[in-house]
Amino acid sequence: MEAVKRATLWRVAFFMAFGGALILLGYRLRGVLNPLLFAVLLAYVLNPLVNAISRRGGFSRLFGVLVVFILFFGISTLGALWTVPRAVAQVESLVNEVPGFYKKAVEWLEKNEFLSPAGPAAPAGTPSPSPGAKEAPPRTVETPSQQFLRQALEKARDSILKSWEEWKENLPKHATNAVQQILTSLQGLLYVLGFCLLVPVYLFFLLLEWPQIQEWAKGMLPTAGRERMLSVIGQIDGATAAFFRGRVVLCLVRGLLVFGLFAVAGAPYPLLFGVVAAVSSFVPFLHVFFVLVPSVVIGALQAHNPVAGGLAPGVVFLVIEAFMEFVLTPLYLGRQVSLHPVALFVVLLIGGDLLGFFGVIIAVPLACAAKILFREFVLPEWRMLAQREAPPPAI
Repeated sequence: MEAVKRATLWRVAFFMAFGGALILLGYRLRGVLNPLLFAVLLAYVLNPLVNAISRRGGFSRLFGVLVVFILFFGISTLGALWTVPRAVAQVESLVNEVPGFYKKAVEWLEKNEFLSPAGPAAPAGTPSPSPGAKEAPPRTVETPSQQFLRQALEKARDSILKSWEEWKENLPKHATNAVQQILTSLQGLLYVLGFCLLVPVYLFFLLLEWPQIQEWAKGMLPTAGRERMLSVIGQIDGATAAFFRGRVVLCLVRGLLVFGLFAVAGAPYPLLFGVVAAVSSFVPFLHVFFVLVPSVVIGALQAHNPVAGGLAPGVVFLVIEAFMEFVLTPLYLGRQVSLHPVALFVVLLIGGDLLGFFGVIIAVPLACAAKILFREFVLPEWRMLAQREAPPPAI
């Protein structure tokens, strides 16, 4: 029995070392593998649609792949062509309103005595007004905290305006430099070609051959313990697929709800915040900081009544979050194995910090696999050790 356990541990150690070596090799070849991994993730998301068309509709799998392929890239292209110019226009409009926002913020802070109503004190040596001139209102000396707050607001305003102007002026130059670097660098050229050309090719053949790939992978498993291994692999596959399908669908739904309900409620920049919500909500909690806080602040600064202006986007956002978290997410994901939002946040940060974009792509599948393997193999042994009775004391 002990020999069997030792052999099992050696096999587990071997496969862990082999898997680590594959990850390191994949990181070294990330410029080649990133398009393939991205295509695999898209195949995870789109494969159920192909199955629904080919099996339930009675069509061939090739027909289902073609329909899904054309719809996916057609809708994505049309959506980008409609969304991007309007979102950029809203960004420009938002930046143009920054001076007005700064003025209203300072007026509100002065009205509520967070800043000195008369502004900073006149510097020493300022000449007194002539006898016939109209006297200026008395200037109150600001406290150090008030001076710090006023300077922070001024720096934020100037930084936003300067960054936007530099971005607009340097965009053609940056685009030209990027194209030149891509054309003169083999790695950059391969990377761009990979995402523009190889991803669609990989995706098409992955969707077409997905059932054969699954059967081939099952045939590679050893006969001894195959059922147990298939069960564990099926759980890992289901958890990974459910995460990516669920995350993509939920991000899109959240973005559409923010766009539609913000527009209905008269909240500021609905399309811009809808795009930000869809992109940032892939990582838990980010959309709260990138959507809720800015929309409330901008709504309060835009409206004649700051309370009503800030309350409208805040209430709409909270209603959307309640619907997403308590209704749609449990209904759509069901009881699939999932990662806690905090664990997901940490996993994505670690993967991105260690391996960049490659690490972000593989972080979630590895975390799901580790969680299921721990639950299936490590936790039962741990419970057996915890329940084992201590040997009687020697006499």
